[in-house]
Amino acid sequence: MIKAVFFDIDNTLLDFNKCAFTSMEKAFELRGMKSPARLQQVFVRINDCLWRRIEKGELTREGLQKIRFNLIFAELGIELDGIEFERDFQEALSISSEKVDGAEDILKYLSGKYRLFVTSNAPHSQQTNRLELAGLAKYFESIFTSGLIGHPKPSKDFFNGCMAFLPELSRQEIIIIGDSLTADIIGGAENGFKTCWFNYGKIVISEKLGLSKEPKPDYTVSSLGEIKNIL
Repeated sequence: MIKAVFFDIDNTLLDFNKCAFTSMEKAFELRGMKSPARLQQVFVRINDCLWRRIEKGELTREGLQKIRFNLIFAELGIELDGIEFERDFQEALSISSEKVDGAEDILKYLSGKYRLFVTSNAPHSQQTNRLELAGLAKYFESIFTSGLIGHPKPSKDFFNGCMAFLPELSRQEIIIIGDSLTADIIGGAENGFKTCWFNYGKIVISEKLGLSKEPKPDYTVSSLGEIKNIL
């Protein structure tokens, strides 16, 4: 019997892509520039690749921030300091709070029935602030981030760290809802949780490259409202 829900944040409750693109536009504006063509496409591809390396333990979040925009700018042929740009990007991102359609509605629905928690690999203060600005923080008992736990999702140490705060719950009583096939779905299943894949980008699993094994979510939804049919 499910008693609690672990929610991912980016591209699950908050629209990371929209927030990131707006934040990049602000960082370019500070430099008197407009966002270049192909920026969004290149950002998504390189950013996704780097986060998969973090999930595999091959890279840290701090390491990502040192190389992300230098890689992006090199591909786009832009001569800017990627580390300085990252600083301004992070500052803008920390106050970005564009919600995914249906996010508040599903949290209102679930909050009277289940205990709700957040799991995220992004910086703790940044994610807490963004949820506060979006009006969503009030629905959660705790926000578990890799910075708080000391290990990235989907490592066993991350989930063990989360469960250390919840000794009264078993993993069989928790379902993880998120968009990442690696961090949320494969990681959740391998660590004993039920999983619900939020297929936010409406992708086909067979087309998702770079997966170490086939993800097998217990449930799949393409809109947050569909979760009402599960919980």
